[in-house]
Amino acid sequence: MTLSLIGYLKFLRGTYLRDFSGASLTIVCGNQSADLDSVVSSLAYAYLNYVKYPQIPIIPIINIPKQDLKLRKDIIYVLNKTENIASENDLFFIEDIQQLKSHFKGVNIEAILVDHNKPQGQANDIIDSVIGIIDHHEDMKISRENIKKFNGPDIIQVAGSCSSLVTNYWVKQLGNVDALKPISELCLSAVLIDTANMKFKVETPDIEALKVYKATLPPTYGIEQFYTDIKKNKDNLDGLSLYDIVRKDYKEFNFEYKSKNVLLNVGIAAIVKPVPWLLTKFGIEDFQKTSSEFGKHLDVFIILTSFNNSKGQYEREFLIMGSKNEILDQIQDKLADKLELRKVSNVVPAVLNVRLFNQLNTKASRKQIAPYIEEALCS
Repeated sequence: MTLSLIGYLKFLRGTYLRDFSGASLTIVCGNQSADLDSVVSSLAYAYLNYVKYPQIPIIPIINIPKQDLKLRKDIIYVLNKTENIASENDLFFIEDIQQLKSHFKGVNIEAILVDHNKPQGQANDIIDSVIGIIDHHEDMKISRENIKKFNGPDIIQVAGSCSSLVTNYWVKQLGNVDALKPISELCLSAVLIDTANMKFKVETPDIEALKVYKATLPPTYGIEQFYTDIKKNKDNLDGLSLYDIVRKDYKEFNFEYKSKNVLLNVGIAAIVKPVPWLLTKFGIEDFQKTSSEFGKHLDVFIILTSFNNSKGQYEREFLIMGSKNEILDQIQDKLADKLELRKVSNVVPAVLNVRLFNQLNTKASRKQIAPYIEEALCS
């Protein structure tokens, strides 16, 4: 009998790892921001692989420390509602795979990457080989040698949600949609939040995946209400410090600064509230302290905000800071037209030494902006 998702996770933590004696462990790992799409994509891939190949278990890894899950209220809500996963102890985090690699001396960590296509964060130091990719970001051009060797998926395709690509891949592998029934509500959550309830950045894979979910959910299922509830939890910042809000959806990149022939550390945080709200809520001193904490090991620190204004209109802001004005100037000059940046004055005090812009190109998120920055620094 096929286990539920939580049953499968308990099997992994119990029987499978207790009796493990192999030379390699296979994981499926999302990106370092560990947003809903990355978490759902990892869990769905591992579970559907188990349905197809129960003799070849794959461990789904959430690419953050366990303690950081509490910052992601949308994920906690979705996992509890859809799969009765109420404890982080039922899940696997980055420190779990570190401990497993230490415990099983000499074990090789083979990874399928979802929602990114080059190992990120602490996972970069743990993964020995990439044997599969399903992603909707720009191709980072890593070696595909092991993917070919293991006949793993090699899919990089435009989609609103990576979870849609995972769903469509496994529907094709399984030959039917029935296996999706236990996790269709879970998978639905990611495409809804990534496409603003199928109204923004919707691509053909998302439409195909939605058909699968509708075919496996009750006809009267309330999709609109589900989206509203997820969004409410995602936007709920109650009880979080400014430091928590920044690291809640944060990624770091190493980009080549061609003119100086050095690598730059660039941190990009995505926040669901505008900068004036952050300053009013936490104050200038806390904003400066938090910025300094993140910026101390970065060459460039960027905050991307996205929110609905008082009239219900969707807006974005672009805030950039760093110690070297020539680098900031180069990024600003190269991104100004692409992002339709408009300088904002008299909002951020001069003492903070940051540059704030309204970003009129609201279609561009971190997924597009990070490659733009890399391109700007390489020019």
